[in-house]
Amino acid sequence: MSISILVFSNVVAPMTTGLLFCLFFIYFVIASPSKAPSFRYFLVFLLSFGVFSFSRALQLLLGPYPMPMIIDDLRVFLLCAVVSPSIVLAADVFKQQRSSGRTKLIAFTGVALGLIYGLFNTLGTHGSYVVFRAGGLVANDNLTPSMLPPFFGREVTLAVQLVVAISMVLFSSLALFRRRTNTELKEMLKDKNFLVNAGIAVFGTAFVVGSLAEQWWIYYAASIFSALLVGAGMLMDAQEVHRHYEKLVPFIKEDIVQNVAFSEVSQAKLAELLNGLGKRSDPDRFVVMRLKRAQTDPAGDLAALEKALEGAQDCFNRLFGDDRYVLLPLSEARIGVVLRSPSSPASEIEARLLDALEEARENVSSRCAAQLAIGVGRRTNRIEDLGISYREALSALEYAEQFEESTIIHVDDVEQSDRLVLVYPAREKERLVSQIRLGDVEGTRAALTEFAGRFRSFIEQRPELLKVRLYELVGSIVDAAVLGGGNAQKLDELAHRYTSDIDLIKDLDTAGHWIEQVAIEVADSIVHFRKRRMNALVAAAITYVKENYQRPLSYSDVAKEMGISPSYFKSMFKLEMRTTFVDYLTEVRIDAAKELLLTTDMSITQIALDIGFSSPNYFSSTFHKIVGTSAKEYRHARVVDQEGPAEVGEQPRSRQPLRPFHRAQTPGQT
Repeated sequence: MSISILVFSNVVAPMTTGLLFCLFFIYFVIASPSKAPSFRYFLVFLLSFGVFSFSRALQLLLGPYPMPMIIDDLRVFLLCAVVSPSIVLAADVFKQQRSSGRTKLIAFTGVALGLIYGLFNTLGTHGSYVVFRAGGLVANDNLTPSMLPPFFGREVTLAVQLVVAISMVLFSSLALFRRRTNTELKEMLKDKNFLVNAGIAVFGTAFVVGSLAEQWWIYYAASIFSALLVGAGMLMDAQEVHRHYEKLVPFIKEDIVQNVAFSEVSQAKLAELLNGLGKRSDPDRFVVMRLKRAQTDPAGDLAALEKALEGAQDCFNRLFGDDRYVLLPLSEARIGVVLRSPSSPASEIEARLLDALEEARENVSSRCAAQLAIGVGRRTNRIEDLGISYREALSALEYAEQFEESTIIHVDDVEQSDRLVLVYPAREKERLVSQIRLGDVEGTRAALTEFAGRFRSFIEQRPELLKVRLYELVGSIVDAAVLGGGNAQKLDELAHRYTSDIDLIKDLDTAGHWIEQVAIEVADSIVHFRKRRMNALVAAAITYVKENYQRPLSYSDVAKEMGISPSYFKSMFKLEMRTTFVDYLTEVRIDAAKELLLTTDMSITQIALDIGFSSPNYFSSTFHKIVGTSAKEYRHARVVDQEGPAEVGEQPRSRQPLRPFHRAQTPGQT
């Protein structure tokens, strides 16, 4: 064979392939990032095969034995344990076939094959040989003779390569066979499953041919075409995920607004919502902006609002960074901004923020040819207090809208004009009311301590306002409790008793003890009412599951039956039952399966279908995981225990079902 062909097949082809795969990897990471789970496996495939290809040249050019053998062992281990499993798992994931058991099996098999190759290649290698000499370049490869006992290294290593390649061919061919259709090729090229499995089939087939012919360039060259096919399929999958994500974004933003507006957001909840939008920084304040136009109704001017959003986004990206803020379209042509304050000394933060907002105001105003009013809330120390910053921003916005020109108003600017608001602990009262609304007794105690001290200082200056403020406080606390889901009738009774007590309060010490009693009692009443309601809902859900587990059933179905939101039901069920809804439903079905196995002669397949499993194989694996034995072994063991060993020639006793089971005809979630 000529030197040029040897150089091409052993150096040029693998290095070209490695370079292309690395470029594919960079492109997909930078230009087309995706949240799709399959995408991560595909990136691993691209990078690992790129390394596998590049290292062929290292295997040849780093000198004679033992370097060719060592690098060859590492390369093929990478191929068996990383390259092949990653591309197979990528196809599994976006076909929603992934399970932890299947993933572990594929990974374990790849690692085992890689270790077998490395062991027998090492034992069977007897030095190295010169592949070619080109100028001053000498290429050495490891020498593994054929048919050399006792290890037969050449035959075993070739067998490992063929097992890997043939497994990939069989995997992809089976998937393609299942998707056989009369659809034209043009339409099939739009099917992500077809593209990925076709790419795997091409790669596996080329690997088989190249290994048997000892022409490695065959699968290096074919892998490029394979990567294009698989990459096209992954891009389709990524686009689907992106479309679903784009549909969810408005709902996530609405959820943020609802939670913040009613001060019911927790740190964990808000972090989860922000993470869904790709944000990582915890926000610490709220800003609200509103378009003002002299001749048109800004609420109906959607084009202007869209331009305002674009302008604000461009400016905030430059000033704060993409992950430090969230723009939230609000009602009445308002734009909410949840953001993380600039990283500066405390004395400079407000000034820097106002400068940044001034730039954003000019940007938006120039784009929309409209005046812009901006209200700025105070910085908060806890995520849970964002609701207070939101209401402060609204208050500041109302003040800013009184001016004809574009204006930015900080809530401190508003409160400096009203000494009473500065002295009365309004922020502390809002925090206290917020914790009561949440039914958080410990949070109520903490907020109460802060409020009580400032309230005492205020009343010491204005003692004539004691009873007025106590009446107002009772109203705020009771209203918050009603909004928090408390029993309205019981709260009205408490409010009547509390207002009657106010006339008896003569001093600040008595007032302090009374406020503590009221706040804790109301917060407790919310907790107890929610607990009773939660218990009743979960009990009703359990009854519904036990009566309907035979048909396809999801937590959304049960939540709809209970008349509550699916997300609330899911969280409530897990909190009350200490297990997820899916796990509980599975346990109910497995219990029913055990009963049928002992009391009927129904086949295991029929039992699986009749208790709500869509797949007998999935039922069998789930039964074994929960019970610790197979369904067949369970039936046999219990029959022997209950009936004793059968006499020779005796037929098993016929068992009848306790009640009929009917498989639902509509597809659904198991």
